[in-house]
Amino acid sequence: MHRKGRRERFDIIYEILNILSDGRIYKTMLAHRAKLDSRTINKYVDLLQRVNMITVEEEGKEKEEGRYILKITEKGRAFLNMYEELMRLLR
Repeated sequence: MHRKGRRERFDIIYEILNILSDGRIYKTMLAHRAKLDSRTINKYVDLLQRVNMITVEEEGKEKEEGRYILKITEKGRAFLNMYEELMRLLR
């Protein structure tokens, strides 16, 4: 049984990819817009990067900065289109 207001895994993935479809964004800003805590956003970013739906670039020359810019890939855009089509079919 799900807690009230709890989002499903694919809903979170869709929301992250949808936010990224507007353009590149910092990971911290993505977490804020998707309403996810840092542990959860890291989990989803790792997953989406591993399956090549997003790319993650470290900003700046100094690796200690810790600022990451995320960008959706063509595979991520394809997922968005398929998910939206599936949701239309289920309505």
